[in-house]
Amino acid sequence: MSSNPYQPPGAEVADAPDSSPPRPRSVHLACQLVLASFALGLVTLVPGVDVTRPDDPAVHWAVTLVVVLVFGAITVWLTYATHQRRNWARWALLGYLIFGWFLSAGELPSDLERAPLVGLLGVGAAVIELVAVWFLFTGAGAKWFSGRQAAASAEA
Repeated sequence: MSSNPYQPPGAEVADAPDSSPPRPRSVHLACQLVLASFALGLVTLVPGVDVTRPDDPAVHWAVTLVVVLVFGAITVWLTYATHQRRNWARWALLGYLIFGWFLSAGELPSDLERAPLVGLLGVGAAVIELVAVWFLFTGAGAKWFSGRQAAASAEA
């Protein structure tokens, strides 16, 4: 102990080192693919890409904008949380994508018949999402998320 009573203590003050492993390239790529798939879906909203039938009900542009903003926000939020190694978000993103696949599967035959480009864009988006899910739930992606669970249970 120092004889100077006004000298501050000599304790080491620093943040604990980050023990989390680096994000695998496959997880980063999967998140980019999900966002690319969403952007590909936006292409179908460009005037002239989708062909409307005369018996289709008219939808106001504001309704379309609100739907795109809501689902876009959900997509970005779940993708960001997945990118930040939140395992719940990875599973929620999987459920969200599966829900979208079921919704679009019923429209696919009519889309391919009415507007082949729209149908092909939908198929392409689904394939991109399947690849993203593959990256998140297999290989390095699966290990990265399961490593977080093992670390959390060790701390408890």
